[in-house]
Amino acid sequence: MKKIILLFMLVLMAVTLSACSTRTREVSGNGISVTLPTSFKKSKADNAQLYYVSKNAMFMGNRFNKEDYPSTIRYSAGDHQAFADHLRNESLLNYNGKPADYSYLETSNDGSSFAYTYYDNTVDNVEYTYMLVVKVEKYFYVMNFACLKKDFEKYKDDFMTYAKTIKVEE
Repeated sequence: MKKIILLFMLVLMAVTLSACSTRTREVSGNGISVTLPTSFKKSKADNAQLYYVSKNAMFMGNRFNKEDYPSTIRYSAGDHQAFADHLRNESLLNYNGKPADYSYLETSNDGSSFAYTYYDNTVDNVEYTYMLVVKVEKYFYVMNFACLKKDFEKYKDDFMTYAKTIKVEE
């Protein structure tokens, strides 16, 4: 009987410990793939080609043809930071009268690089903070992670972890 109780306790501990770890999966669409926790579910948004939401956060990704931008905007593959700075400088990331922070360059898990910045936006009187991720390859890729502004510090490191898993069609 003691062996059965001991075995039951070991199984219960193993299940409890595995529940504490976050399970992830790779999701993809429109030339973008990213590894997200399984709590993120596919959804739809008018302004996103790829859109996943969880109880506390969201991810959206869009791919744009370079030819769709004016001839003054020409960036080569790898010009991630220059394109992110263009978005910021052209006030495309200027919400509520406050421009986005400067962009920063980071290395993905696969060795490629991406640019990122943070900005705030109010939607339906609710304040959100976003982490914008930009990659420039054959296409322009613009992706966002977001959560309630009051929760951002709690999720900021997670967003960077997810951003480092992003792969795009080259």
